Amino acid sequence: MSILAIRWRDGGMEARCPLCDEYLPTTEEYWNPRGGVTRCRACWAEYFRLKQLHYTSDEAVKAVVRLKNRMRYKVSRVQYSATLRRWRAANVDRIAAYNAAYKARATHPELMVQYHLDWPDKRMARRVPVDSVEERRRQWRESKRRTRAAA
Repeated sequence: MSILAIRWRDGGMEARCPLCDEYLPTTEEYWNPRGGVTRCRACWAEYFRLKQLHYTSDEAVKAVVRLKNRMRYKVSRVQYSATLRRWRAANVDRIAAYNAAYKARATHPELMVQYHLDWPDKRMARRVPVDSVEERRRQWRESKRRTRAAA
C-alpha cells in the first residue's frame, strides 16, 4: 500500500492513511519512518494488537490463507498417497517378509527379547541369564539372515 493522497494545510503537509482514511500531519508523531508510510502509528498499533491476539487485520486475508493451506494439504496428501502406493507396489515381497518376521516376534515373547538384545545399551540383555545371551544373539542373527534371504 502507498499513500493515496497528500494535501497542504495551514500547518504543513498532511498525508492520508490508506487504512483509516484520516489526514494526518507528516511528522514523526503520526508516522513511523521505519514502518514506511503505509500506515499511521495508530493503525500500526492496532495491527500489532491484533497480531498479538493471533488475528490479522483483514478477515479476507485469513480466509485466503486458510484456503491455500487446505489446497496445499490436499495436493501433498494426494502426492504422498501416490508415492506410498508406488513404493508398496515395488516392495511387496519386502513388506511381506517384514510383516512375517514381526508376527513371529510378536507371537513369541522370547523372540522379542532376542530382537532387542543387539541394542547398544543392552538393557534387554539383563533380563535373561548371562550364559543364554550369546545363544540368543546367534539365533537372532540367523533368523535375520533367513529373513533377508527370503526377501
